[in-house]
Amino acid sequence: FVSSRRDWLFHVLWKPSPDVLSEIEKTQQFGKGPWEWTGIEPVDTHTAVDAAGNKYHIHKKELKNYPGWNVVYLHDHKAVSTNINKPLFKSTGYILISLAFIISLSVVFLYKKANYDIIMRQRAEEALRESEQQLKAMTITDELTGLSNRRGFFMLAEQQLKIAARHKKVAFLVYADLDDLKKINDTAGHQAGDQALMDVGDILRKTYRKSDIIARIGGDEFAVFLVDFAADLPEIITSHLQRNIDIYNMANKGGSALSVSIGTASWDPQHPCDLDELIAHADTVMYEQKKHKKSE
Repeated sequence: FVSSRRDWLFHVLWKPSPDVLSEIEKTQQFGKGPWEWTGIEPVDTHTAVDAAGNKYHIHKKELKNYPGWNVVYLHDHKAVSTNINKPLFKSTGYILISLAFIISLSVVFLYKKANYDIIMRQRAEEALRESEQQLKAMTITDELTGLSNRRGFFMLAEQQLKIAARHKKVAFLVYADLDDLKKINDTAGHQAGDQALMDVGDILRKTYRKSDIIARIGGDEFAVFLVDFAADLPEIITSHLQRNIDIYNMANKGGSALSVSIGTASWDPQHPCDLDELIAHADTVMYEQKKHKKSE
């Protein structure tokens, strides 16, 4: 069977009936084969020519159900030559364009990935700094009152002492102790005791400046470190604290009254001492006041 359709190279489009086969056999008996019908003569197993001298490439496919029979597909030689030459350039062009496109995508992807990595690293560093700040705040902050704890107080107050020494300024320490905390815990419960400590912390915040260092440095002990104030005002500073305590007690008549013993100590740049000595001096003054209250 001879076909000029390329798809016959791949598919058998119809199966000849016995009548057709017998007819073909009859024509062969008269000396006419398939090549004679088409006017095309094979030159070799791969090439054929027609009467006009046009060349064709021969493609064959054997029919499995009809042994000895083949579907023959003739492909124009010029078309084959054109397909061999032109697509080579086109395919190369397509390949180059595809490679350029892939490379462009790769560059964009790598650029975006690099930016993404930078952003993620920056976010990780920011998160780490925030965590460090939170951890630092936790290590120097009293959990109950939100004031500085003993460690935070010493760290900040020592820095302020160095500044006071450099600028020849007077510093002042207020040392306060909540009276009868054990009695409050025993009679009203630890929750009431904790509330009393928090209330003292609130009073200290209202009394002193934000720039002052306010801390809970022990169970019932508080300290305030002040720098850059008039040297003739220590008594005013402590009296202002006592007045705020009295205001609190007047407003809280239904609850337990707060009693706070207060001691003070001044730091003189002409006669400097370390922070421990300053606290010890203020603590001595505070206990003298506490004893005086008990004797009344």
